[in-house]
Amino acid sequence: MRKRRKFWFLEVLVAYSIIFLFDYMYETNVFEKSFFNFYWIPLLFFSVRYDLVVHIFSVLAYAFSIILSLMLKDQGFVFPERFALANSIIVGVSTVLGLINERRVREIERLSLDLKNRENDVIELNKSIQNLRKMLNSLELKVFYEEAGISSLLVKLRELPTDDFAEFSQKFVETVSEFFNLKKVFIYEYKEGFLRFVAGTGKPDLGFSLKKGESIVIENALENGSCRIIDVIESVSSRNEPWIAVRIGTTEEMLGVITVEETETLELEAVEEYLVSLANWIYLVMRKLDFHKYDKYRLNDGTFPPEFYENEKRKFKNLEVQYGIPFTEICLILSKRSLSKILSLLRKSDLVVKISEKEDDVSLRILLPLCDEIGLGIVKKRLEGEVDEIEFVSCESH
Repeated sequence: MRKRRKFWFLEVLVAYSIIFLFDYMYETNVFEKSFFNFYWIPLLFFSVRYDLVVHIFSVLAYAFSIILSLMLKDQGFVFPERFALANSIIVGVSTVLGLINERRVREIERLSLDLKNRENDVIELNKSIQNLRKMLNSLELKVFYEEAGISSLLVKLRELPTDDFAEFSQKFVETVSEFFNLKKVFIYEYKEGFLRFVAGTGKPDLGFSLKKGESIVIENALENGSCRIIDVIESVSSRNEPWIAVRIGTTEEMLGVITVEETETLELEAVEEYLVSLANWIYLVMRKLDFHKYDKYRLNDGTFPPEFYENEKRKFKNLEVQYGIPFTEICLILSKRSLSKILSLLRKSDLVVKISEKEDDVSLRILLPLCDEIGLGIVKKRLEGEVDEIEFVSCESH
């Protein structure tokens, strides 16, 4: 249905009002002295400006203006015959013009509607082209991965050492990152509603530990198996969301999650598909891994042998240099009776080695994985609050 704007009709009224005021104020007496009628101007103008309905309204305004003008001049409806004939002819001509214009308006409307439909078709075709292009890129990426040897990737992964969960995870993310061009990929271990960082290629924006539910992408991955950020983009309120998250394990037995925070490829769907397959494979491997290798090396008093401590320290130094994954060392002196107390306050992944012993005191060196300067301050404050007679010293002199 054709929409008519209110100001079209207002424009007609304003035009006839101006002509009428001019006629009334200057007493033109066009009905007696002149063959030409000023009211013809808006009549002919509006017959070709808008549609037929507006023209009919213009004719009514024209007739009303003439009648009102005659009544105000006390002429009644008496005017020259030639003037009546001329005005009848001009109304007829304007009506013919209005009909011709109506046909033109309808043709314009038809063409406009056809153009709009064509534009919608173009938009739909562009969407189809984008979808097909996306599918083609995805297929090209899959072909590339197959040609690059996805099976060879599995061979490399099967060769990874499985006697140490942390070492296995780090080698896994390095291998996968290189193969798929993933700049920042991480593995988190899941346990009792908490996610703890295990390995990665860089420093995670999510942090080294987080509760289940803090990340919408990870939350959906744990529930559904995998999730991309575009799947939940309307619900995302934090910038620290991974691009992809894939669950390791089943709904009943969730061992962890693989996250991707940055990648050089935009084909997230293809990467997600392969990561799901790799997550299923790593799930079977992780069930056989030794998650608690430190227990094998831990001495009876809860500390570790110096050789093992230094070996682990070298590994953490390499991770810090390559990927910026932090670790911190602190040295302290405390009474021997407080040794068990301080060990209970540390994490299972923290390493403690004795530097020296005296009759009543013991000097310790403590390695805190995934701990930066802020974390170090928190640890020191907690230890000072729980352990009496503790003294922090420089590790360089010990």
